[in-house]
This record gives sequence, structure tokens and C-alpha cells, in this order.
Amino acid sequence: MAPLATSNTDITEDVHQILQAQSDIMNRCCGFVDSLAIRSAVELHIPDIIHSHGHPMTVSEIASKVDSTSSPNIPSLARLMRVLAFSPMFLALTHPATLVPWNEISRSIKEGGTPFEIAYEPEFNDMFNSGMASKTQKVMKAILKGYKEGFWTGSALAEIVKAHPHMNGINFDLPHAVTTAQPFPDVTHVIGDMFTDIPKGDTILLKTVIHDWGGENCVKILQNFIRAISEKRGKVIIVDIVLQSDGKETFEGAKMTLELLMMTFFNGGKERSEIEWKKLLNEAGFFRYNIIQIPALVSITEIFPQ
Repeated sequence: MAPLATSNTDITEDVHQILQAQSDIMNRCCGFVDSLAIRSAVELHIPDIIHSHGHPMTVSEIASKVDSTSSPNIPSLARLMRVLAFSPMFLALTHPATLVPWNEISRSIKEGGTPFEIAYEPEFNDMFNSGMASKTQKVMKAILKGYKEGFWTGSALAEIVKAHPHMNGINFDLPHAVTTAQPFPDVTHVIGDMFTDIPKGDTILLKTVIHDWGGENCVKILQNFIRAISEKRGKVIIVDIVLQSDGKETFEGAKMTLELLMMTFFNGGKERSEIEWKKLLNEAGFFRYNIIQIPALVSITEIFPQ
């Protein structure tokens, strides 16, 4: 695997400012994460556990002391602790419908399930699709600048075929997403399920899809998509967050916030570090891949058939 590296392509100052603003907005919109993470730690008595131990503890040691009716969810506890260790910032307000699941993090660690499932399951589809499409238009500018080869509602694909007029694209998604998708030139909307039949293509783009799923489902998804592309020329391009832990990267605070958001709202969903991506791709049987860092929340990962 090629090392994680910043693309040497020229990113305009305007694009950089837009992406920086997006990161700042994300940090402010999700500013409540830190304070509710602290609340969850207090409810789990983590400060008391560490204090009574007398010296630093591993996550497994902390989990062994958590008062729980069943075995604590150690991976979720580790993700909670990573956010607490990374950022001292906390504050804020948000829409009550989004805030409620955060109150259930400690319960989900004790009992299992996602906080979102524990709290409720509202009808967020239209609002979610609209917001994702708007965000996509901004992020795709950085992707197309930082990745020259070219490759929900089809907005990402529309930006690609606009930048590369010789290409035609298929927007492949579930019925509720495709039925609300806008028409775009040279883009065909196709209803389907990525766990079953995948339309054939030279290149397949998965934009912020893999982070929604746990490891086992990710392996199924990746193996299905790799079978749908040309064995000689095909590739799968993943656009998703790659976590870093040095605290020096511009978007790292927003990435850590989104990591806890994934734990709260998605069953198995998570943001992954480069090591975790490597492990996942290897488990799926892919050893030829390349991670490209761009000046955005997301990075680009190319994977190739064997």
C-alpha cells in the first residue's frame, strides 16, 4: 500500500476556504458532542474508576469496572474515550430530535444497540438527503482537484460527469433515495441493493458509504462491488474519512466528532484510522490499494482487483 500522502495537485484558495469553513461549521454544529461525551463518562463513573485505580488504565480495565447488567461494549467505550482524550472543548445546542440519542450513549454501552435505535427512529430521509447533497457539492470540488483520474441523490456523480464530459454514470441507491433524486445530464438513476446485484462499470465510487457499516457488512459490500468492475482496468474508489491521531491535521477535530456521531446513530458505523482501513481491506481480500489525502474531511482510497 502506498503511504498516506497529501496530493500535490493545486488546490485553489477558494476551495480551501470553503472546506475550512465547512470544518468550522461542523465543529460548531456538533459542539455538544464533547459535553455529552463527558456526561456519558460521568454516568459510567469513569472518572471515579480511574481515580480509585490510582494510575492510568486501559479501556479493557475500565470496562471491567463499569457497573453493567451484561458485558460492556468495549469497542464503543474505546471510541468514547478517544473523543474525550482528543478534545477538551465542549458546549452547545442543537435540534432536540438530533440531541436525544446522545443521552443514550451510556445505556448503549451497557445494553448494546445504537443510541439512535434506543431513542427513536424519526423520518429524517428528505432532510438528510438534502443536506448531504448540499455538502457533496462543496466536497466534490476538492475531490476533483485532488484526484485527476476521474471516475444519494446523484449529486456527487453529477459533479464528476460535469468535470469529465466523456463519461456516463449510474447513480445506484435504495428506492427512497432514487425516487427523490434530481435528474442530471448523463446520469442514470438505478434502484437496487448493494448487498445483492451491482450494475457493471469501469469504476465504482463509494462516497461516505463504508463508514455507515460494521466490518462484516463492509467486507460484503466491497467484495460485491469489486466483482462488478473490470478485472484488468477496473477500480473501486472510496471517499471516506481516514482518522489521524497526531492532532496536527486541520479537520481532525471534526473527524473525531463525526466518529462519535457514527457510533451514536449507526449500528456498526464508524470512522476508521489508516490502520483500521488496512485491516478492513485486507479482510475483504484487497492488498492493492492507495490512500490519497486531500484538503477535506474525507480522503480518497483506490482499491483494485487482484
